[in-house]
Amino acid sequence: MMAFVHFTSGNFQTVDILLGLAARYVFMLGAHLYPALDLDHASSDSTSIINRTIIHRRNLFWLCYILDKELSFRTGFPPSINDTSCDLRPPTNYLDADTQSMPQYFPGDLRLSRIKSRAYNNLYSPQAMKRTDAEILKEIRELDDELEKWRISLPSVSRPSLTYSTESSKFSPFSSEDKIHVCLLRLEYYHCTAAIHQASNRCKTWFDKDSGVMEGVGSSLAISVEASRSTIRCLEASQDLLHDHIFWVLLFYPITAVLTLFFNVLHEPLHPMVALDLKLLKSAVCCLRQACSRTRGLAVNEVLHIKFVDDFVTELVRLARCAMDKAKQQQRETSGT
Repeated sequence: MMAFVHFTSGNFQTVDILLGLAARYVFMLGAHLYPALDLDHASSDSTSIINRTIIHRRNLFWLCYILDKELSFRTGFPPSINDTSCDLRPPTNYLDADTQSMPQYFPGDLRLSRIKSRAYNNLYSPQAMKRTDAEILKEIRELDDELEKWRISLPSVSRPSLTYSTESSKFSPFSSEDKIHVCLLRLEYYHCTAAIHQASNRCKTWFDKDSGVMEGVGSSLAISVEASRSTIRCLEASQDLLHDHIFWVLLFYPITAVLTLFFNVLHEPLHPMVALDLKLLKSAVCCLRQACSRTRGLAVNEVLHIKFVDDFVTELVRLARCAMDKAKQQQRETSGT
């Protein structure tokens, strides 16, 4: 539980240490193994103290697993829990939840956590850095298919759209807490999409414009950029949900989206979408400032950190505009000669 507290405060190094300890404990308790089928079907309020203990331990394992994969996916730190050492069958009643309500007993989706784990292991781990271009693109396609199957499996009322729009992403059926849950689910989906497809920029064919593989790399990067746009649009539309207790959890999403859009502007400063991307970059700065203004009880070091992030993103916006203006000026000079 302390790991979750520090995670919501942005203290990732402390979370990493606590997760390492927690992971060893859940392994010692045998919670990484699948309980007997009859126990998995048992209710958490079973009259048997033995059954309740086993179910409780297994739930603790899933809590550790979800946070471990989230931390690894965000920071690039090696995970504390190795998937090959665990039985990752979800609880039998996990997928049987009422389709019109959001299951709240875990802080994240178990299936999405497994996708994040595979994405880290196969695209961003030290071993993944040795993969060939063909292997990288193959893994991206497979992960994209897996992520799409997960998206389609969600209830229609909470399912993220492929690209964010206010018309296709309404919160009306939900309570306030469920709205936050759905908002975080959408942000997770867009970030996963962006992170998976962004791995294609490691392909060596990126520098070979005549390569036939370049088309696949280009389309993959375009998906990553569009997912980053959706992230910022989602944050724009969800300002009233960004309460102070999830500020540090949310801070990660606009920053990664801003970096993706910034590098895209540098790569293609004359692209027709650049003006929109600059607008979204400015919007991201506004989102950060508004969320910060509603966050109470910040320590001095936290205020300084937020100011640093604000200044950093503001500078990226300035540099992106300079890149666009310079490219347009060069284009005018070239056409004039």
